[in-house]
Amino acid sequence: SVGVRHACRIEGGELSCWGENRQGQLGLGDPNERTSPTRVGDGSSWLDVAAAEEHTCAIAEPGRIYCWGNNLSGQLGTGESGSQNVPTRVASTFADFERVFAGGDSTCAFRGGGSLYCWGATGQLLAGTGDVVTTQVVDEPIIVLSGSRFKEVSLGGGHACAVRNDGALLCWGQNTDG
Repeated sequence: SVGVRHACRIEGGELSCWGENRQGQLGLGDPNERTSPTRVGDGSSWLDVAAAEEHTCAIAEPGRIYCWGNNLSGQLGTGESGSQNVPTRVASTFADFERVFAGGDSTCAFRGGGSLYCWGATGQLLAGTGDVVTTQVVDEPIIVLSGSRFKEVSLGGGHACAVRNDGALLCWGQNTDG
């Protein structure tokens, strides 16, 4: 996964990151830049990783999400303010997350069955039920359109789009450029 100025990979269950690290987005416990892949964590079996602008999130077995880096907009999902320079568990009791996505100052993840949960910056989150939609800032995972099932999501710098299982495309967030 490639962020703005850093990258991460999973190989054989091991997670490595490299690049800029001013906000701790490499998850190595310090703000020092790395020019080559450096192992993150204590040997957990990592399943998926998503690097964004200044934060990173990854899923470790059995499906728990950890995030680190800049947390100015709640994009780490820890329920607390303040950046983290080591993997920090997202504030969720769920342990069945399958994929994670990060962009700008927000993060989303799929749970089993296609439920979509998101957290982070203003305008990048779609919450509610049925056709009632609101945008809000949240610092821990909330379900996106409860009862809907999704198969794809992509997050940009200030907006997001997702495809539901029925093929409907939903987009939300900043719209200053259409």
